[in-house]
Amino acid sequence: MTRLCTSVHIPQNAHGLRVQRRYGRSIVNSLHGLWSIGAVLGGLMGAAAAGLRLPLGLHLSISAVLFSAVALVAYRFLLPGPDEHRDDPSPVHRGRSFATCTPAPPPPVWPWSRSRWP
Repeated sequence: MTRLCTSVHIPQNAHGLRVQRRYGRSIVNSLHGLWSIGAVLGGLMGAAAAGLRLPLGLHLSISAVLFSAVALVAYRFLLPGPDEHRDDPSPVHRGRSFATCTPAPPPPVWPWSRSRWP
């Protein structure tokens, strides 16, 4: 299940970052919020199916048809073609390159540990 979930998350986040670059502002948190709403709706659908005593096969079939229809409609709104490649490979956020930001401080060395936190 984890592999299936990861195979969905990576392309969604990659496409979300493409959309974010076109918007010119951060929207990834909003996309993750919508994902959470979808998780709640999925839980409510499962609870409703259990409350109605729907057989599992019927519930999964209804869900597959419903989400396939949603995916087909959403497909029309995907950005076409490959992502544009920039000459500057460093990521830019609000006009400032992450490469020029102050690096994070090193992790602490705890007295009871033999090595630094990874």
